[in-house]
Amino acid sequence: MSNVKAVNLAEKLVPFSEARELGEFNGCALHRVVLPAGACCETRTGAVDFFHVIKGSLEIELAEELVELGRGEMYVVPAGTSCRAAALEETEVLLIDRAAGPARLH
Repeated sequence: MSNVKAVNLAEKLVPFSEARELGEFNGCALHRVVLPAGACCETRTGAVDFFHVIKGSLEIELAEELVELGRGEMYVVPAGTSCRAAALEETEVLLIDRAAGPARLH
């Protein structure tokens, strides 16, 4: 029998204003982050693999592509790719972070 348990994201994603680590996914940190309108999230190569927009809208800038995400949409960053994500409005995002710490928020 597996020791894997279901996680209720609705309970974990209750509103708050700071970055919060929700747990782990395959050994990587799972973060919920609230980005104010205009805030940017720049990642090191391969640091953030996954963005899921819970609320708001996010623009992800890759070297050769610009991706816009709205509520409920997700994007998997290609392996070994750096990106810059900007909140187009106040945006709640779920991140899978492979680095030791969260993406730099500024």
